[in-house]
This record gives sequence, C-alpha cells and structure tokens, in this order.
Amino acid sequence: MPAKSDKRKFISTETRDYWNNLHINVDSFWDNWEGKYKSEFERKIKKEISESGLKEILELYNIQYKKPKTPIIKIFSDNVETAIELFCIIRFSLNNPKAYARILKIPPIKDKTNRERVIIESIKLHKKSRLADLFLVYSADKLGDNHFTFNLTGDEEQNFEEFRKILDKSRRFLKSRDKQQTVYHLRHAFDANDKWYFSFLKKTGDDIISAIPNNKRVIRGQYFYLVLDKKNEFLNVKTRSKEIAYNLRDYISLKGTKRLYFKHSSSTYTPTSFFDTILQKSGNIFTDELGKEIILTDVGFRKTNLNVGIDLHDPDTKHKVLEQIVILKEQGHLVLNDISEFKYLKFNYNGLEYKVNIVLNKWGQCKLILSDSNKPKIDLENFQKAFIASFNIEFKSYLNNANAEIDRTRIINTLLNKKTIESNNIPEIIENELTALVKSKIILKPINCAKRRCENDTCRQITWVDKECPKCGSDLIIEGKHIDINLDEKGIKKVVFNELKKIKIFAVKTYEKQINRKKYALIDIYYENKSITIYICSASPSTDLVNYFKRSASPLLIILSRFKESLIQPIINAGFSCLDLSTFLTEMEDSVNVEERFIQFIEKQNHEWYQRILKKGYESYNRIITRANSYGEMDFETDTYNILQELFIIGDRLGGKMTGVKAPDGIVVINPHSKSRSKFCFAWDCKFSVLENGYELNDDKAKHRFYINTLNKNDKVKFYGGLKTYAIISQNMNLTTYQNFYNRLSKRFRWKGNIVFIDERIIIELYRFYKENQALISSNPEPFYRPVSEMFSIIWKVNQQPFPIISDERLKSIVTRVKNGYEGKAKDFDFERKEFDLNF
Repeated sequence: MPAKSDKRKFISTETRDYWNNLHINVDSFWDNWEGKYKSEFERKIKKEISESGLKEILELYNIQYKKPKTPIIKIFSDNVETAIELFCIIRFSLNNPKAYARILKIPPIKDKTNRERVIIESIKLHKKSRLADLFLVYSADKLGDNHFTFNLTGDEEQNFEEFRKILDKSRRFLKSRDKQQTVYHLRHAFDANDKWYFSFLKKTGDDIISAIPNNKRVIRGQYFYLVLDKKNEFLNVKTRSKEIAYNLRDYISLKGTKRLYFKHSSSTYTPTSFFDTILQKSGNIFTDELGKEIILTDVGFRKTNLNVGIDLHDPDTKHKVLEQIVILKEQGHLVLNDISEFKYLKFNYNGLEYKVNIVLNKWGQCKLILSDSNKPKIDLENFQKAFIASFNIEFKSYLNNANAEIDRTRIINTLLNKKTIESNNIPEIIENELTALVKSKIILKPINCAKRRCENDTCRQITWVDKECPKCGSDLIIEGKHIDINLDEKGIKKVVFNELKKIKIFAVKTYEKQINRKKYALIDIYYENKSITIYICSASPSTDLVNYFKRSASPLLIILSRFKESLIQPIINAGFSCLDLSTFLTEMEDSVNVEERFIQFIEKQNHEWYQRILKKGYESYNRIITRANSYGEMDFETDTYNILQELFIIGDRLGGKMTGVKAPDGIVVINPHSKSRSKFCFAWDCKFSVLENGYELNDDKAKHRFYINTLNKNDKVKFYGGLKTYAIISQNMNLTTYQNFYNRLSKRFRWKGNIVFIDERIIIELYRFYKENQALISSNPEPFYRPVSEMFSIIWKVNQQPFPIISDERLKSIVTRVKNGYEGKAKDFDFERKEFDLNF
C-alpha cells in the first residue's frame, strides 16, 4: 500500500477536484490499490489494450522501453502514481466508450467500438487537461435534444469569454428566482468552435466523504447543461426544470448581445393531400417502396360525440374505417381540413400494429408521436419511413398546415380560452399573435403581472402593440412570469361591427336591448329582406336571451369569444347558429370569406325560423277563430304577434311581461318590396275584453306617448326605417272611450306618425287572404306587400274621423288592388275559392 505522505504528494487538492468533477474517486483507488484495484487495473490493461497500444501509451508518458525482460504491463504496475492515473483514465473511458468514440469521431472496427483508441485519445486529452471538456460534451449529449431550445436573433457576434461571464453572474439571478433560494454553480465551460458547452450544478446538499482527508465536504446536486450552437444560432438548455430554462433565457436576453426565442422543429404538410391519399385508397391499404402493406385499422376522434350511431369497434365494420370517415364528413361532424381532428391513427405494418398519436401542445400546435411500446427499434424506423413515404408527414416535429389560416385559428382560439399564460415560454409565433390581438383591441393590454419592454437599457420603452421598439427600433422582451388574458368586450364588438360594415350589401346596426332588466349589446344585419341578430359572449348565452329570441322566432347568431365544443350543441339545439371568434378574426383578411359565411348564416337561420314562424302563425290563427272559454289577454297578445310576424317576418315581441321594460306588445318591419317605397316599423298594443260594453280604454296618455317616443328614438327601429304607425288592436273595443283616449293622446302630440285603431277582423281577414295565396305571394311579393304597406302607413281621410281607423272598405280595396296586380302575371291563379271568403 502506498504511503500516506506519497498520497498527499500525488493527490493535491486540484487533482482531487479534477477527478471528482469526472465522477472518479481517486482517493479510493489510492487507499485500496494493493488489495483491490491493482489486479483490476492489470486485467483491464490485458483485455482492452494491445502491445502496440501500450507502447503508444509509454511514449505519451515519456517512459523508455527497450525490449527488457519485464513485461510492459509490469512497468505501469510498478509505477504507482502513473498506474493510478492511467486506471482513472481507463475507468473514465470505459464508462461509455461508444459515446466517447462518437464524440471523438473514432471509427468502429468490425462493427464494434474501438475501445483501445478511446482510451488512448482520452490519455491525450488528459495530458492537455481537456478531459473535463470531453466529459462535459458527453454529459450534455447524453440528455438528448428534446429540452428547451431558443433561437438566437441579433446582429452582434457573441464572445465566448463574455458569454461565460454572463452565465457566471446568472447564478445569483437563478438563486433570486428560486423559491428555496438554492445555490447554483457554473462548474465548467468549453469552447468547441462551432458549439459552446456549459455545465451548471444546482446544489441540493453536502456529503462528507471519509476517504478524503480531513473529512472534506463535497457538494451534491443536480447538473444541467447549456449548449450554444453558433452555426445554427440556437441555445439548448438541457434540464427538466422549465423555470431554470426560462430564467436563464430572460437573463441572457437581458445581458447578452442576442435575443432568445423559444424554438421547436416544424414541418409543413398539406391536409387535402393527406386526406385525399387516405380516402382514395380502397380497403385502407397503402404500399411502401418495398412492397409492404400499410393498413389503416382504426381511428380515434378528438370530438367525443362522433361515435354516436357508428361503432368503430364493431368486428363487422371495423375494416370499413374509410367508409365511416366519409359518413362522418357527409353528416358534417368532420371537416377533414386538419389532421388534429383525429386523436390517433392505428396501422398494421409487416404484421405489427402501430399507433400514431396526434398530440396538441398548450398552444394548439400538433405533432405526430409514434407509440413505441414493445417494438424493436428497426421495426419502428421502417414503419416511420413507410409512413412518411406514403403520407409525406414528419414525426416529432410540429406540423404547420399548408393553409395557414387553420393553424392561426387554433392558436388564436387557444390564447382567447386562457385567462393566464406563462410569459417565459412563449414561442415567437405565439407572441406575435398575442400582440396582434392586443393591437386590434381583442385583448386588453396586460398591465399587472408582465411588461413588454425594450431591451435597450437607454430606452426601456414599454409597448404591447409593436413588433419592435417604436422609439429606437430594438427588440422587445417580456418581463414578468405571467400574462393576464382579459378580453376587451367593447373592442371585440367594435371589430366585428366594423368588419361587417365593410360589406356593401349588408346594412349593419349596433344597439342595446334590455331583457328582464339586463342590457345586451347586439348587432343587426339586414340583407335582401332578411335579417339576423348577432350576440357576442365569452360563455354560454343567458337563458333569458335565448328564450326571448325563441319566443320571438327571430334569427340569432352567437359568436363565442372563448370557444368550447361543449357550448355548441345547446345553442344548435335551441335553433340558433354559432361561430367562434378565432375563425372570424382569421377570415377578416379576406372580406369575401366573411361575406359568404354570414350570407350562409342569414339564409340558414331565416329558413329554419321561417318554418317555425309559419307553424306558430297558423296555430294562432286557428286558436283565434275557435276561441276557447279560457282564452285570455296573454293569448290574444301572443296570437296577434304570431300572425303579424308571419305576414311581415321581421318582428320583435315587446311588452312588459316579455322584457321587463315599459313597451307596447309588439313591432314588425313592413317592407313594400318596392324600390319606390322604403320599409318602416309598425307597432301595436293589444286590448282584449269579454265585457258586453267592450274594452274601456282609459290609459294615461303619458304611457302611450312614452311607448311611441321610446320606439321613435330606438336605434334598431331607426335602422329599419323608423316608427311610422302605432295601433291599438282589439277584438271588442268600446269606441266611445277609445275616441276620448285618442283625443287626449293626439292633442298637442308632436309625433308625425299615425295613431290608428284596428279591429281584430282586419288582421284575421288579411292573414286568411295571405294564406290562401301564399305560394304566389312568396314567388312575387311586390303586388301584395306594396298595397298592404300603404294600408298601414297612409290612412284614408274618410277613415280619420272621428278617429283614424283601418276600415273594411279599405281592406276590400287592398284585396282588389292585389288581384289586379297579379292578374296577367299568374296565368292559372284563381282568387275566387270556397276557402277564401271575406265576410265583411
């Protein structure tokens, strides 16, 4: 056993630290050399190194060898210091000779790692005190590439020594950001020309090793590594802790000469080509370049409601996957414009089943991950090659859709659905979309938790709307851990309104409507005698709003600013249409797409609700003509509205019992369908009575003046031409009391519209006339609606005393005008039917 004095002479503090950093306990080798490690050393020499290799090692150690009787191995064994040093190098080299051979670019011999050459090259590096560099590269490469990678941007060149000093100073920054105030150490740095390597140690505790003199404390902790690739300009932080990676990114961006962005590998694919390739193949079978078949056996969908009515796991239909996909597309469940619609794809290749998972990250970006459980590596590689050759889609890289709008829609939707995002892990594409949303006032400017500041220390300008500093043109960095995502409701409404207003064929109006004491901001679109109301909300619309539009049978489009699949079905079940805000924002760049989409919404909603309006109107007509004993005031108000809405389509059910505000019972838009006359609004208040003397109308004049003035100032009423006629409709009115009411109401009332009384019979007979000739009127509406609009807007002088009224004679004249208008245009149309008999 070597003497302790020799040990102190050989193993200095620097030597001990050198080998400890390489995970080699040199003290243990010295203390147990004769009893244990000497024999192991000799065995390793005999096994791993040839005689020529030993001679080369002797030359490296400057030991003379002139073919003595003593074997070469004995020369090393007798020189304890050299033997222990060589044993440390052998132990180090044989820890992972294959990895070291790859780093040192040592070619294999007969498909086996050249371990002898690895040992000799390690000795050469040790002589230059660069063995730690090799160990650093090995340790960093051992962790792989799937960690935190950031792009480097900037014009100034990085200097290795300056960059090392920045990392050395970052230790205090990392400690200040650490919740446990853990100490960090920069252990080693190595300049490999095209790459710079750095190792950090996060201290987790101290250990006392008795083999080291004076019971020296040794720091224990977790190593993590930084690799800066100068050629490709990216920084790879190899750690499992995202906090460490992003804190380093923030500090380097702040103190270094280049800006860091999160980076991931990506590739572009064409979804139409992918789905066409799948759907055009018969029997789910594809053939690779070697002639082996790739058979699509099963699929999983991201939407949970797609398997309704189609059992993908039925043994009789399992092989008909393609037919099932086609059925789902025809039913509208699948669009087939993005691979993210699928959750996984299963294939059979060369007798083995492979599952390809389609994974979405938290930003909505997708990539393909091959499930590799219990599969040989060579089989996995062959399947990947066959898959890529068949479908031209890469694995493990984020997939960019060839149609950029689809990816952008998914990213915007992901951002809008979050209330808080981490500021230190935002990819550049996400940051650009975030600032664009802030600039367009979809999202409020974050002011509490994070700031987007100019990196120039002499400027430090804060902005969320520019891609670079508006003052000096420098890059911008986000400071702070979290960014609050708060939607700007007024800004969203303004963006939607302004975009729709650009479409010339649309007449667009924004207004507020009160329903049950709550105000709702709405947008109306009028297009080709049809209308639709738009309501923007971040969650499920209120029950009051939905019920109001259902009772009014009015078309409604819900735009969801925070879009979720679970919200769609209840809206559709209620009979309304739904659109997510992210899709609208993506399509804004092409006004033609927006125009086509909203025309489809208008046509679809008006068609669906028109059928319901027809049904409700006919039911109300039958209920009125067969009035039951229980028939009351509310029934009369409902039936009158339903009949008038079927006649004029665009209407609104008002009244205190409906909306919680003081208003008449209803209002409709009367459209003459003529270029020479414009549309206008007709409002009414119903009065129902079963008394013998009729309804005695003694209402305060202020009440009805309030109704008229309120409607006259209403933005929506103005949008549809303004209020022109206000009517009292009754089936049994006391005309004496009505005359007194009219005189009080009209006296010194400055409104220039018509206040008229209409008997229920006029409405019923007009409706009956319309229903009997509905087909002709629908095909050519002007001959009917032009005279009818005049009847409601222009009161004959003979019918104005003692108070304005629409008389039976006026209705007869309208019927005559309508007949004359259609004669000659409808060859086989007969106005005289048994079902149609006006009993005046």
